[in-house]
Amino acid sequence: MGIVRVAAAVRKVRAVRAEHPGSYARSYLRSGRRWQVSFYSQQRAEIAQVLLDDRTGRVLEGWTGFRVAWPMARGYPGQFGRAANAPWIWVGLCVLFVLPFLCPPWRLFHADLAALLAFSVSYAFFGTGNIEVSVPTAVPPLVWLLGRLLWLARGPVPTPPVRLLLSADALTVALAFLIGARVVLNIVDGNVIDVGYAGVIGGDRLLHGEALWNAFPADLPRGDTYGPALYLAYAPFGAMWPWSGTWDGLPAAHAAAVAFDLACIGGLWLAGRRLGGSVLGVLLAYLWAAYPFTLLVANSGSSDALVGAGVLGAFLLLGRPAARGAAVAAAGLT
Repeated sequence: MGIVRVAAAVRKVRAVRAEHPGSYARSYLRSGRRWQVSFYSQQRAEIAQVLLDDRTGRVLEGWTGFRVAWPMARGYPGQFGRAANAPWIWVGLCVLFVLPFLCPPWRLFHADLAALLAFSVSYAFFGTGNIEVSVPTAVPPLVWLLGRLLWLARGPVPTPPVRLLLSADALTVALAFLIGARVVLNIVDGNVIDVGYAGVIGGDRLLHGEALWNAFPADLPRGDTYGPALYLAYAPFGAMWPWSGTWDGLPAAHAAAVAFDLACIGGLWLAGRRLGGSVLGVLLAYLWAAYPFTLLVANSGSSDALVGAGVLGAFLLLGRPAARGAAVAAAGLT
């Protein structure tokens, strides 16, 4: 077929086929008027994939290596979080994240804030599909934060109070605005990745008394890899917004992501009040709401914040060992 010849002529495809003598091609008509030509080794492993326009036969995409099996590594725009990736939103949140602390004296924790934001560099390369640069650039801030946490774990270190550029009232107003913006973005321009979809399916199966494992649908056969507490957490949302049986808008996943996000914000507010009073409570909640990566999680319809909410719940249950242990166990079971 003509499309197979065109796909086979792509330089990177020729190179990988030269490394796998005896490879062969298979073509498929995909949605959106596209052809997919996949090349397989003699061991039936897919080694290359080319997408072509059905009308013109023009090559649209060509992939080899790990990007064949992992479309998330190809740099498709907005595949995680959609609106959260807009530069003005991401950069704006970075500015808001550090804004309360932009006043002297400068201390080591200012470097901690910079390290937390430095992951944006790695994510920017990830967004363009440049995984070879994205992964190494995530290492330095990880090493820094690990070292700082080990240093702080030695015991309490007396430090003078932190001066804030913003008052408690200003932080409260900004927090309210950020919460509203996060909810609106999730509704109008958020998506649901496979993690959220798996939660909805598992919750639906629990509600109907069906098996959780080895029984997921063909469009997400490995969605049963999560713990039972995750599916249980999705069940109430599935009861309010039943699953249609397909990977559609998944309103239950959106609602769950918003709820888990708000639980972290509320938990940090309560934890901060316990640790240092009302100002610290508002500050910690504000920092969660202003950090761009927490928005990325929520706007991707993911359940990652559920673990954080469980750990915060364990902290808030100080003095009640059994309940505290149960909260940590539930977080782990997600």
